[in-house]
Parts: sequence; C-alpha cells; structure tokens
Amino acid sequence: MMDRMGRPKHKHKDLPPRMTARQSGGRLLYYYTGGKRMLPLGDDLGRAKQQWAQLEAGPLTAPASSFAQVAARYRREVLPTKGRKTQIEQDAQLTRLVAVFGAMQVADIRPADVRAYLDKRSAKVMANREVALLSHVYNRAREWDYTQGENPVAGVTKNKERPRDVLVTDAMYAAVYAKADGVLQDAMDLALLIGQRVKDVLGAKRSDIVDGHLQVRQAKTRKALRIEITPALASIIERALGRTRQASSLWVLANDDGTPLTYWQLRRRFDAAREAVRGDGKDQEKVALAAWQFRDLRAKAASDSDSLRQAQELLGHTSESVTRRVYRRGEKVRPLR
Repeated sequence: MMDRMGRPKHKHKDLPPRMTARQSGGRLLYYYTGGKRMLPLGDDLGRAKQQWAQLEAGPLTAPASSFAQVAARYRREVLPTKGRKTQIEQDAQLTRLVAVFGAMQVADIRPADVRAYLDKRSAKVMANREVALLSHVYNRAREWDYTQGENPVAGVTKNKERPRDVLVTDAMYAAVYAKADGVLQDAMDLALLIGQRVKDVLGAKRSDIVDGHLQVRQAKTRKALRIEITPALASIIERALGRTRQASSLWVLANDDGTPLTYWQLRRRFDAAREAVRGDGKDQEKVALAAWQFRDLRAKAASDSDSLRQAQELLGHTSESVTRRVYRRGEKVRPLR
C-alpha cells in the first residue's frame, strides 16, 4: 500500500489506502492522506473508515474536521470583518475555547459538553460570552459544510447575569472630569449628552452634523438616529472641533495630529484620570468616586432622562424593556406629596 507521498506503509498496514494513524495522548488517531493536507478522522476506527469511504468516493458530506481547524478558519475569514476591539476580545475567547474543544470533531460537540464548560469555567459572565462565540463558530461550520448537526449551544441555559448597577452620580462625574485633559472632557460631555455606545461616540464626524442634528448610525444595531443639536450639545461640539491641533480633522474627537481618538487611547486617558482621583486607595470616599467606567455614561444618560420613553429613544432601543432593565439605574419617581 502506498500513502499520498508514494511511500509504502511500514505501520498500520491493515488500514486502507490513503489512511494512516498516529499515537497521541494515549489514543490512536486516524487520518485521511489523500488530499492536500491530512484530514483527521477521529479515534473510532469504524467511523474513521466510513469517513474514509466517503472521501474516496467523493464526499457525500464535508470531511470531518476538528474544532481547532474550524476556529482557525474563523480567525482568518470572520474575525477580520469585526471591529478592532471585538477582534482582540474574541481572539482571546477563541484561544480558551480551542484549549477545551480543539481536539474534538466539531460535529461531536454535544449540549452536555457546553453545559460542562459553563459549569467549570470560573468566570461565569465571560463563559457566557465564549459560549455565544462557540455558537457562532458552529453556525459558520454548518455554512462551510463541516457538519450538518444541530448547534449544541441551542437550548443550553447560560449562567445568570446581573446587569451592571453602577449609577454615576454628579459627584463621581465631576471628580473624574476635574482630572481629565481637554479631549477626555469633550468625550465625557459628548457621551453623556448623546447617550451612545463608546464606539459611536468616537465615530462622530463633522459630516454627521446635518440640518441641526447629529446623525448616528449605531455600529452594533445599525439603527439610525438623528439627535437634535441643542445649545448644550452645540457648545460641546464647537469646543471639541475648535481645539488647536497640528492638523485639521474629520472627527469631532481627535488627537493633536488630527487622527481620530481610538478606544484604547480613550481608555488610557480615562484610567489615568480615575487613578488620579483614587490616589493611594486609602481614602474610601475617593475610591468610591472613581468606581465607574466610561461606558456607564450611557446608563447615566438613560437614568438622568426625564422619562423612560425619552431614555429609550435616546439610546435607540426598539422597546422599553432593555432600557428599563439595564440602563435606567434608579428610576426617578415623585413622592406621594
């Protein structure tokens, strides 16, 4: 018998042509060698021979592939289409998923395996994010014809999550604002007034100012908003655009050289301002004043709105339920008298 390189087999001579086996981790793994690269067939000889027969005959279904291989293709073809921040986060998530599921055939992943992952993972909220990514990778595997199986994530109950409940008070806002540089102050004021996600705040351009409105196309939902430019908002935009720079910029929030302010640049500025407020960490009042994140300004905008309806419209939600449950942190009510 000859393998794909034309050399006779010295081991596993009982296997059919273009099929070989290797020891790995105390198991005997089978491979098909008739293509441009070896395809894994698993460790079950009967199933491996069935897959071999399909490959030899011209596969009736796509060749079996490991989750690691599918994840690698997802990294090459899908991740680059996402935002930079999402790429970084999901690349790390894929690494953790591959460490657990990588050696498995993608078609062999079961709901029980997903449940076990959720139970054993110590970071419960992150586990939910990773399983959501696993679901998306599996759906792509179906589209790519690696498997026709049902998505193993479907129907699996995720870990319970509690929405963030940090309510940024005016005092907390003022404390960090006082330690911020001019560009960060512009970003904070803009984020608070328009109530958009960080990416959408950073993406505001001069050309988005049309007919007395700031036009926003939300990156996450693609929902289009026209935010009225009130005197307060006009003042912030004018201040941001009027900052002295070495080069003019298309963006409302920009660096000295005219390039747009990035998420990580904003993050470093904001973290530095919070640390300046926190100090050495011994004064618990100062620590409390710094205990919030930039993204919490979206919730502050919703919470400070005069009504739930106004908050929903500003945040661009299709229903009031998400606005109420996640973003209205401390509903404003009137006393009985």
